[in-house]
Amino acid sequence: MAVVKVNRVGISREEVDRALERLILDLEDRMPPEALEEARPQLMKQAVENLVNQSLLLQEADRRGIQAEEAWVLERFGEIAARFPRVEDFHTVLESMGLSEDAFRRELAQNQKIETLLAEEVGPPEETTREEVDAFYRDNPENFTLQEKVRARHILISTEAADSEPVRVQKRLEVARLRGEIAQGGDFASLASRHSGCPTSAQGGDLGFFERGRMAAPFEEAAFSLKPGEVSHPVETQFGYHLIQVTDRQEAGIVPLEQALERIAEYLSAQKNGEKIAEYLGELRLKATVEYASEPQD
Repeated sequence: MAVVKVNRVGISREEVDRALERLILDLEDRMPPEALEEARPQLMKQAVENLVNQSLLLQEADRRGIQAEEAWVLERFGEIAARFPRVEDFHTVLESMGLSEDAFRRELAQNQKIETLLAEEVGPPEETTREEVDAFYRDNPENFTLQEKVRARHILISTEAADSEPVRVQKRLEVARLRGEIAQGGDFASLASRHSGCPTSAQGGDLGFFERGRMAAPFEEAAFSLKPGEVSHPVETQFGYHLIQVTDRQEAGIVPLEQALERIAEYLSAQKNGEKIAEYLGELRLKATVEYASEPQD
């Protein structure tokens, strides 16, 4: 049964679920799991509306006889596949999106048709003036305030609530042994890949940059006390025993306007373009029949 029909063209629950998972994947690095779960009903509605808009644009493109260029689709497909070190990795990502290679090519073709339609109706992105850039920088200081951040690797020797004291002692000794090996010139990333019980072991224990308030308190206290290259003493959290190596730091401060010029101009140009696209979609929607089967539930 269709979740929604756009001019009698149905959008299935399977399509909505797939669109929802993509939204969640896009947000995973920016939102903690509990916040993502709380936002899930709203993201479901957003997924439905995104698919409605896509259907409106595709139907209009088809009405005008706009066709995708097969050569462009194949070239774009090849460019995306080439970003992955192995073909298997590319297929894994496609599977996580619920797509086969053929389905992905069809999606690329649809995207090109929509881009062609929007280029005809909306035109190229509108340029942003220096005055607009200056005003945005002045009126949005919070966007250019840098929080203190560190980038760190860690090695985790996991503990369980049921671990006996002798087992915990053995794990503490393992952490101490690894720290000694590092002190004697052992490579932290290599040791993390072989010994860490955290999924980040695949990246040599790299956690990327994080600011205060993102990690367990003992872990955070240790990480922010280190200079780049330094390794912590063993740190205990609810997850187990950690060794932490800070690899980079970003001090708190303000991004100078000259460094932010290009980014602000691109953002404002995209914002203007988005407003024109939204206006055009509103016109299409006024002429369309959109029927919702029911309020989408997760």
